Amino acid sequence: MLDVQFFPEGGELLYGLMNKVGFKVLNYKGKGITIEGDIIDEAGKKITKFKSNQFGMGVFAFKPTPENTYFARVKNPSGDGSYVQYPLPEAVSKGSLLSIFDANEKIRISAFSNELKSEYIFIQILCRGIVYFEIKGALKNGWLITDLEKKDLPEGIIAFTLVDKNRQPQAERLYFNELTDTRLDINLSSNIKSYKQREKTTLDIKILGNERDSIRSNFSVLVLNKELLGKALTSRQNILSYLLLNSELKGEIENPNYYFNKKNSARKFDLDVLMLTQGWRKYKYSTPMTNDFSFKNEPALSVNGRIGVPFSKIKKEGMDLTMAVFGKNPSFYSQKTDSLGYFDFQIADEYGASTKILVQNNDKLGKKKNYPILLSKKEPLKIEFNQELAIEELDAVVQKVVQRKREKKRIVGAFDTMYGVTQLDEVTVEARKLTPLQQKVTKKYGEADVVINGEEIASKEEKWSYGLYSVLLFNYPHEIEIETFSDGFMLAHVVGGRNEATLIMIDGKLVRDYNYNLIPSLPPSEIKSVELIKYAKRFVESYVTVFPNVHPLDAPKLGHIISIYTHGNVGLHAVDKPKGQFHTSIPVFSAEKDYYIPKYDTPAQRISNEPDLRSLVYWNPDVNVVGTKKAAVEFYNGDDLGEMLVIVEAISEDGQIGYKEFTYEVKEGP
Repeated sequence: MLDVQFFPEGGELLYGLMNKVGFKVLNYKGKGITIEGDIIDEAGKKITKFKSNQFGMGVFAFKPTPENTYFARVKNPSGDGSYVQYPLPEAVSKGSLLSIFDANEKIRISAFSNELKSEYIFIQILCRGIVYFEIKGALKNGWLITDLEKKDLPEGIIAFTLVDKNRQPQAERLYFNELTDTRLDINLSSNIKSYKQREKTTLDIKILGNERDSIRSNFSVLVLNKELLGKALTSRQNILSYLLLNSELKGEIENPNYYFNKKNSARKFDLDVLMLTQGWRKYKYSTPMTNDFSFKNEPALSVNGRIGVPFSKIKKEGMDLTMAVFGKNPSFYSQKTDSLGYFDFQIADEYGASTKILVQNNDKLGKKKNYPILLSKKEPLKIEFNQELAIEELDAVVQKVVQRKREKKRIVGAFDTMYGVTQLDEVTVEARKLTPLQQKVTKKYGEADVVINGEEIASKEEKWSYGLYSVLLFNYPHEIEIETFSDGFMLAHVVGGRNEATLIMIDGKLVRDYNYNLIPSLPPSEIKSVELIKYAKRFVESYVTVFPNVHPLDAPKLGHIISIYTHGNVGLHAVDKPKGQFHTSIPVFSAEKDYYIPKYDTPAQRISNEPDLRSLVYWNPDVNVVGTKKAAVEFYNGDDLGEMLVIVEAISEDGQIGYKEFTYEVKEGP
């Protein structure tokens, strides 16, 4: 069964006028198909013909009358020769109509209304939420017709809205304004047209146009085997189709790149049909406006919550807050809470698993206070999958990728067998990124055997906890033993070995014996990590440093070190916690990935028998150019032969975008 939908231009069909109607036909897979049919009345009289394009969309025009009912008649997809009828939307006698026509360098706007009684109507012209023009004009015999220069509007989807004197919208029509001259003119060249296997390729990229001498542009460069894409080469999405089309139009757009390929002669007509169908709007004032969306939009990373104090302690104009974010580029923010103590910091983009923050608050008189900070919980949306078995055609591109992966695995496996390499199913190599201080400690005393993260320690702190040792005592008994004496003095020992001595180090410095009584009271929130170095190097020297009255010959030869790191390297000063400070971590964006790029810059590498069957030859998402200066990218080809496709996408700091494709050949070589 087919899904057939009709979209009258401007919103509704009006009796007695020639109406333009867009339509869309989907098959059982939800994909557009090509069909032909007739528009008929209730008596079967043929009014006009229609035919859809390859995406199941099309347009027809007719003049409805009050005494007739209309249907679209198409052949039954079952192939039995019968016809299926689909009713058209009912026409109305009063309303408004808005039509848009392409008139070479101009856009013709035709508005009609037999309902609006005011002397003037308004037509608003918007693009990406910005109003560029508002046309005011009088209706003559119900009509207002005017022209607008295309060059006076930006490229992309333009919304034309007919509004009445009270600024209430009555009809709307989307139009795609194509201005190829406003895009970045990218020049992409190579010193030679064909390369050999594993040969270095050099590509030069630049923006043409002297008027862009000081404007910065950012490029992404993608190189892959052209054969691998197959039909997806023409249907894949790119920067033009996404920013100018997909990001603003609802629903799935089949083959978005089709509308930007100049080789497609019917693309402009089909693009307008797309605006008529998937860009269709109708205003229904009988339906009350509601907003039942339960999640607030987040335009950026944010830290929000409330100061946990009674309202009486908060000034009418709020309380002062400052926040430090210890990301890749540390930053500081300040703001006042509202009168109820709520705050909302919008912070710059950060990447990684999480980022440390410090929030400091003051009271009415500006003095730092240890007021509790209650952060809002950020829980991911629950996603439920309703999985159903379905039979679908194989995707040609996916199938080809799978076949190539199998072939690559077979070739690499044969190479490994030939040269005595045993393949492992999967090996996960984990390593810690050490700070300079941690590197220094590791080099001098040895690598940590156990690492307990400070966030984990802080999360286990209870209301009755009385410092770091109390958390370690009840949560990590298999790693650290806390010895408690009758006078309340506490000592920490690393569990294991033969009851060797344990020393304490804080922020890279060994703690002297007379300060051991301060360590148990370290606030868990100030701890960055607790690391256990079992059988530390230079232990005799370390022991004598802590207990200088002990002779080196009497010092134990073996022992352990508990190395504690604090936020900001405050050391034992954290025992007297600075007033009004609150430490925690917040989730941020996922870290960027670096892609491995093989090099064949030595004769031995070039003649290596190990196969290099990369499908993705090169990927660099961050190439920067200022003005018309030239940027060069270099990479080495693999062993695949044939045409390689280079795809360059660009955006400039003034908002212009560009797209360029380039091909070169890789031939067999020594």
